[in-house]
Amino acid sequence: VGTVAAAAVGWRRLRLFAAVVHLGAWTAAWGATLAWLSSAAFPQQQGSGGGGDGDAAGYVPDWMRATYGFVLSAEDLTPNLGVYWYFFTELVDNFRDFFLFVFHSFAPFLVLPITIRMGTTRPMFCVFVSLLLSALFHPYPTLGDAIGHLALLPLFQHQLEGMRTGFLVASGYVYVIMLSPIFWQLWIHARVANANFFFAITLAYVATQSVLCVRCVASTLAHDMRVKMRLKGS
Repeated sequence: VGTVAAAAVGWRRLRLFAAVVHLGAWTAAWGATLAWLSSAAFPQQQGSGGGGDGDAAGYVPDWMRATYGFVLSAEDLTPNLGVYWYFFTELVDNFRDFFLFVFHSFAPFLVLPITIRMGTTRPMFCVFVSLLLSALFHPYPTLGDAIGHLALLPLFQHQLEGMRTGFLVASGYVYVIMLSPIFWQLWIHARVANANFFFAITLAYVATQSVLCVRCVASTLAHDMRVKMRLKGS
């Protein structure tokens, strides 16, 4: 029995490793394809419009810098629903690269243990958590980013039945949607408030997303434990 159980665990880990490699290969392939299509299409438009020479080799670095580089560098500190703009405005430039790495590392480091724990049994839930954490730690988040993971919530209604913070999370989203434009108006246009008013809304948004993530993971683990105990008892 012990040998069979050890073999099953080893096979499960092998399947998880194969799934990670497969996902990485597909991601790299699609990224390379999109980069090639962009470098092949846009320089022709620039050259025909008189604004460029159509050099694809020179366009690819510019395209990467304007898309992925813009997000990773977080140089634009225009206030938004994220926490990057406030933190890096107050931060000394000597420590910017270190904390930029720390902030960008939060999402993958938090997703990794969840994927290891539930990657083989609940892959769709791991996708949900990945989307949630990606929206949570994005340098330039919007309320539209939350639609990606909120749209997946109905898929987990059975495992989330015991979650008792649904009203709190829903109230947090309503609070952010209603007060963020009001505080922006008071700060930027009316000039009767300061940055801390709008930053309070960003903290409320981050707290709402964090509570949703923690409670969903906890409810899923509790549900799986109950199912496991029920199967053992039968």
